[in-house]
Amino acid sequence: MSHYDYPADEFDDGRGAGPAPIGVHRAELPAWRSWVSLLAVLILVPILAWGAVKLLGHSSNNSTSTAGTSTASPTATPSDGAGGASAPVTASATPTGEVNMSTGITLYNGTTIQGLAGRTGEKLSAAGYTQVTVSPGAYTVERPTKTTVYYDSAERAATAQAIVAVLGGGEAVEDPGQAQSNPIVIILREDFPGASEDGPNGAAARPGNGGNGNGRGGNR
Repeated sequence: MSHYDYPADEFDDGRGAGPAPIGVHRAELPAWRSWVSLLAVLILVPILAWGAVKLLGHSSNNSTSTAGTSTASPTATPSDGAGGASAPVTASATPTGEVNMSTGITLYNGTTIQGLAGRTGEKLSAAGYTQVTVSPGAYTVERPTKTTVYYDSAERAATAQAIVAVLGGGEAVEDPGQAQSNPIVIILREDFPGASEDGPNGAAARPGNGGNGNGRGGNR
């Protein structure tokens, strides 16, 4: 005979009117089982959310790592000249644009040689340049220290380099701050090949020796 641990109740009492179920008693469910589902949600949901965030972050890092790197631009140093403070200076390595013989040119004589700018202007005119202006008087600004052909934009680089070739010396430099009176400004210095009595531009006039044809020895 089987052992029955539960107290008798209405299901065990068969004395009532009509048939009654016997032996249908079931044990009461433990309280902890009702918390299992809630605990599963509280534990699994944060874990799944953390995993999703990590996966998305990894994908984002992979996409940004393929982006190209930027190239730093060199900082140019402004120079002093006829126009005072100027824009950044760029020495022209490879000429761009086309040679334009009608480009405006201004010549400054920054040497002690009388008439050097005038004779250099005549040389440029003979080479085919049609808009050459010689600035009167001496160029008294200390910089540049060497003969320089300033031009105002990259499209005039080829013209500036061609002028350097005609002059037989000097350096072409892009500097809009210096090239204000004309798109191209030339500063002649003592290193210029014509700054000597026996230079390629002819004999240099001396002060008081009629360098400008009137005996006053202008320094153009």
